[in-house]
Amino acid sequence: MSDHPDPVLRIRELRIPERPGADGWADFVALTAIGNAVEAEGTGTAELGFPAEINLGEWRQQEFDPRRAFLAEVVDADGVRAVGSGELHWSTEEGDDAAWLALSVLPAERRRGVGTALLERLTAEAHGLGRSVLQTWTAHRAERSGERLAARSGTGSVPSGDIGARWLSARGWVLEQVERVSVARLPLDATLAASRRRGALAHADGYELRHWSGATPDELIEGMLVLRASLSAQAPTAGLSVPEETWTPERLEAHDLAASAGGRVELTSVALHDGRPAGYCTVDVLPGRAALWGATLVLPEHRGHRLGMLLKLDALEHLAAADPDCRAVYTWNAEENRPMLAVNEAVGFTAIAVEGQWRLDGDRA
Repeated sequence: MSDHPDPVLRIRELRIPERPGADGWADFVALTAIGNAVEAEGTGTAELGFPAEINLGEWRQQEFDPRRAFLAEVVDADGVRAVGSGELHWSTEEGDDAAWLALSVLPAERRRGVGTALLERLTAEAHGLGRSVLQTWTAHRAERSGERLAARSGTGSVPSGDIGARWLSARGWVLEQVERVSVARLPLDATLAASRRRGALAHADGYELRHWSGATPDELIEGMLVLRASLSAQAPTAGLSVPEETWTPERLEAHDLAASAGGRVELTSVALHDGRPAGYCTVDVLPGRAALWGATLVLPEHRGHRLGMLLKLDALEHLAAADPDCRAVYTWNAEENRPMLAVNEAVGFTAIAVEGQWRLDGDRA
């Protein structure tokens, strides 16, 4: 008989630290590291990882984007080691019945019940919040060959043999949407960018571009609230449960504060018509890392003027000035959003991965 007790798997909810180095910081670093490792394994690049210091900024702003974090740990004779992580996200919008789950299990720890234990715990917590719709995502490399699983929306697919797709499908989850993950290597071809800009400007009489870093200028707050609320209503969501967001000055202030944590800087470009925002896009600059595209939206009444192209080029020019050493920027777009994909392709973005967006309803959840 062995003198060593059998390993025990436990799921532990984390206390979010007030600042780097405070109580709970080591756990939060582990949470971030596991998420980064699984994202890198799925997409094939480590450039998408967030430093814990930057990640903490969003986790500290919970009033409008509540979330909870969990670690899966194995306790054995050698001590305690983190083998997986879980995140539970939900909205405060009235009537919303969905929760987003992020499940990450280190590759070496799979097929040992870790993912199942995390899913069971997060499902119970979501039900406790009154959420009957569960949603999650999986990352897959673009070059994967073999059989594909098509999204129920009819656009896009993921490799059906990938572990995440197999695991969720076996548990009744439905692939609702596929997002393309694309990268542009910087600097852009200056001749190509100038040509695209000239072509777009010919369709944009009456519009002007403006950009800034960090907090929203006071005189544009009202217009930006309209744009940010419109994004949640107009972005392609296929069969996912995504509520329309209510944006107030207080919410915008909280967003701007979270976007400036840990050295991160949010760059915003807007297209103005008669002085009012008609479209916008954002880019997150992370010190010493690839930039991450945030949002892009043009209001319906202003479409057809190539503003998407002009905003994209303006933001990339702003990025080059704000972080001259940045060598890549990544973006995510729904596969059914052909107009924006066409803009990205024309600028020089190429696909490196896809992300599947999954849903589980009602009694099955």
